Amino acid sequence: MEKYQKEIDLIFFTNNGETDQLTGAMAPDRFDQIVKRDLAISNRSRSNLSMISITLDIEKFLATKVEQNSASVISAIEGELVKITFSLRSIFRESDCFCRVSQVGFWVFFVSKTQSESAQVIERARKLLPSYCNISISHRGVGEKQLDWYTKIDQIHF
Repeated sequence: MEKYQKEIDLIFFTNNGETDQLTGAMAPDRFDQIVKRDLAISNRSRSNLSMISITLDIEKFLATKVEQNSASVISAIEGELVKITFSLRSIFRESDCFCRVSQVGFWVFFVSKTQSESAQVIERARKLLPSYCNISISHRGVGEKQLDWYTKIDQIHF
């Protein structure tokens, strides 16, 4: 990925506090508010919370592209991020929320009854998202604090 770091740094990554301006996904500030609220609910109801990390593997994605000047690379990546957003909307429920947390990645937050239900969601995402998307999941431990959970998710995302 270092080969394309200059282009990654130039990918449009701006939000208005509510929405990512490129993809229409939720902005990190709004996402954090929802996660914080649902953590409190989860602590009372003992529900399972999961976070999926989805990142665009730039090297795999660009291997399919012929033209690789800087402007076309940036345009191709931005276009693909928009496509991934539309795919995420079709894969997940309206009550699940997803956020663009990095130039080339998203987090999806959802409540599940069981970890096997979470595994089904991951399997569906793997079938419907392009093969050049890296998909990982992190389940919140009972009583785990939001920042501690985010640290685990950061490790699988970045």
